[in-house]
Amino acid sequence: MHRAQGALAILLFLVALAGCKADDPNTAVSDIEVCCLDESGLTDLVNSAACEESYGTVVEDKWCEVDIVSLCCMTKDGNTSTMTNVQCDQASGNPVALEYCEEDVVSLCCELPDGTTTYMTNVECKEAQGAHVALSECQEDPPTFCCVVDGVYQLVGSPGACEESAGLPAPSQFCEDVCCELEGQLPTTMSLGIC
Repeated sequence: MHRAQGALAILLFLVALAGCKADDPNTAVSDIEVCCLDESGLTDLVNSAACEESYGTVVEDKWCEVDIVSLCCMTKDGNTSTMTNVQCDQASGNPVALEYCEEDVVSLCCELPDGTTTYMTNVECKEAQGAHVALSECQEDPPTFCCVVDGVYQLVGSPGACEESAGLPAPSQFCEDVCCELEGQLPTTMSLGIC
């Protein structure tokens, strides 16, 4: 019994000593444990010197508590790319459907399951379980008004249709498809507004 009480007293002393070490003014700044975001987007708890040596960035501790996952992120400028949830948060972006990163987003005529046809993006058509059909199949006039909706530049039938889809008017040339080469990627066709 006395041994158990002695061991408990030693254990409590060590816990108290460890807690005091953090408050000790003699503890070097390089010994302080921080949450470090490395260049690849991963986070880990390391001492501040190790973070600095690895060209990492000290971030809020909560980032080391969050599970790191890869997702498709749309940044404020409307660009999409695959990155970690931490990087997306740091870029003030929003996670979007993976299709936005896997394929080019284009405006097309889509036949919905109920038989109606309308203009929408290929990703929206796929999500609605629709099918891409010829432009002549759409019941409305061909889209001529450039509109940006959730960072995607697309042609819609009118300024009212743009407003109804929570979009903003954009210069018509921004909806034109161009061949674009983004840094670190192969050339691909996309709207000028995204490029």
